[in-house]
Amino acid sequence: MFRGCTAFNQPLEKWDVSKATEDLPQGVYIVRFYGANSAKKSLRVMKQ
Repeated sequence: MFRGCTAFNQPLEKWDVSKATEDLPQGVYIVRFYGANSAKKSLRVMKQ
């Protein structure tokens, strides 16, 4: 069974391209982006 929690919930600055993840444990994460025009994009990423 999968369970999730929110790791970051804040708007990205206009030119942000990365977030500090040192405090997150290893694992698979789903990254979701929501655009101002209701666009959505999800990515699966793995931290090793």
